[in-house]
Amino acid sequence: MPLSLLMTAGLSFLLYVSGFFVIFTPLPLALGCLRRGFLNGLVSFLLSLTLLVMLYRFLPMSFSFLPLAALESQIGPARVMVLSLIYFFYFGWMGFLVAFVSKKSWKQEKSFLIILLATLLVPMALLLGYAYTTGWFFLQDLRSAIRFLMNRMIALQSQSGMGGEEVSFLKQYADQIVVQVLGMLPAFWINFMLMTLSLNILFLRRFMGALTAKPFSSWVEFPSWRLEETWIWIPITAGAFYFANMYGIHDQRLSLVLINILLVMVGIYFLHGLAITNFYLKKTLSPMLRLSAYFLIFLFAQVIGVFIVALGVFDFWFDFRKLKKVA
Repeated sequence: MPLSLLMTAGLSFLLYVSGFFVIFTPLPLALGCLRRGFLNGLVSFLLSLTLLVMLYRFLPMSFSFLPLAALESQIGPARVMVLSLIYFFYFGWMGFLVAFVSKKSWKQEKSFLIILLATLLVPMALLLGYAYTTGWFFLQDLRSAIRFLMNRMIALQSQSGMGGEEVSFLKQYADQIVVQVLGMLPAFWINFMLMTLSLNILFLRRFMGALTAKPFSSWVEFPSWRLEETWIWIPITAGAFYFANMYGIHDQRLSLVLINILLVMVGIYFLHGLAITNFYLKKTLSPMLRLSAYFLIFLFAQVIGVFIVALGVFDFWFDFRKLKKVA
């Protein structure tokens, strides 16, 4: 068996069980597909999937590094294994889609949209198919799992010496918080996908660019990327409907859909604002200082992130990089 197959499979597997670096699981598979063909990527994926099945079959769930092992007490070991396999398939499928779309001459927005939709729909179909054939009430268990994780967070906050009022507040409104989190889960997941996809494409272009033509060669460089003007009307329209619903229609489901749309747009505008930030950092700072600036952005994301989102929104009117004149 070629060493490249084992290296790709092993790296994908290690990234998947690593915890935080799980978001880079698609990267080795995408690199394998582009460098050695899609068959190589498929064989590597199947090898790592087989290794993952063996891990769940022969190791007890007490091994905390196993993905989703914390949910065993809520849904059982068999369902934890199935969910983990679908979760791994989700990352692998994203890697194949990135490699495939990278050869197309599509714009950034179209490429992202196609990858996101395909990445979301196929694993979701697998999950719903499994739930239907086994009679599993997935949403009910999902709510219980979120409540379980909420209780663990409250326990950790109590042990860390957090103020009694804050802990009491979390305990009192835990059920309402769980309902809100469950309702906004689609937006959170799509924004997670945006972040995962962006980081994988960033590193893929860096790694492949040193060897051959960059993937997504028709794209402009990230600092020069700008959303088209029509994107500003999505949050304006959603916001108008949201306030109309609040004061007239009073439909809770419509309100939830509109909130999810607005949250997804926040994620998109964050990327737009990050492109503007990258433009000026690259223009004024050395590579080492730019790295320090990105570290500060990550460290104080809750504060600086609001500013970056605002940059992405107001760029439609102020054109901070003067790209309209260039176009």
